Amino acid sequence: MSYSDKALRGARRQLQIQLGLALLAGLVFTVMHSVQAGGAALFGGLIAAANSVLEIWYLRRTHTATGVSAERTMRLLYRYAAERFATTVALFAISLGLMKLLPLPLVLGFILGQLAIGVRWFSKI
Repeated sequence: MSYSDKALRGARRQLQIQLGLALLAGLVFTVMHSVQAGGAALFGGLIAAANSVLEIWYLRRTHTATGVSAERTMRLLYRYAAERFATTVALFAISLGLMKLLPLPLVLGFILGQLAIGVRWFSKI
């Protein structure tokens, strides 16, 4: 199994963990606080999961490309980082501005979703 296959498998596993953590956060906040808090926590976790979907898309894109140069790979890496940042900011702006979600559960759900990245990188998944 090549490195890119392992990276793609790890990213998929990370996405599964993030979706599970988002559901858990939504359930806990719903039970302990309110449905609005649960929805905000769930949406925060889904923001983190959206970043993983973007990562999987870029991993597949670089994996299937033939004759990839180092320059092209670096351009894709920078583009991925910029799109990930823009996606996160846009989803937070939509959730806080248009959807009027509660800020604390939203951010806590996002942080919980981001913990899945640590699980991926600090363990052998």
